[in-house]
Amino acid sequence: MKRATRLGLVVRNVTELVDVPRVRLAEIHPLSRERAQHLLEVAAASGKSARWSSLCNVDRELVFCTELGRPLIRGNVYRGFLRLLARAELPQVRFHDLRHTCATLLLSMHVNPKVV
Repeated sequence: MKRATRLGLVVRNVTELVDVPRVRLAEIHPLSRERAQHLLEVAAASGKSARWSSLCNVDRELVFCTELGRPLIRGNVYRGFLRLLARAELPQVRFHDLRHTCATLLLSMHVNPKVV
């Protein structure tokens, strides 16, 4: 291998032979205070809300569950979220962006960043 490197048959830095993959970072789109409030109002008016742990199967220690006490399925939660956005006439955002919306709203209310 050393001889092949000296003769120039093998490049020492293998990364020079490979193009670095370009990773497209997802953009974060937090909702404004007004849009977040509107989303909460539409969710409350829809009559469908998450079931809290008192209704869930105690053996599984679930925080949220279905009406039958079973664990939530991620795809169903996301589809319901998209329907709720459409009903509220809000732009389609990722479910994870709600986390950023919450942080943005808390910081705008001057909550300590350590708490956020």
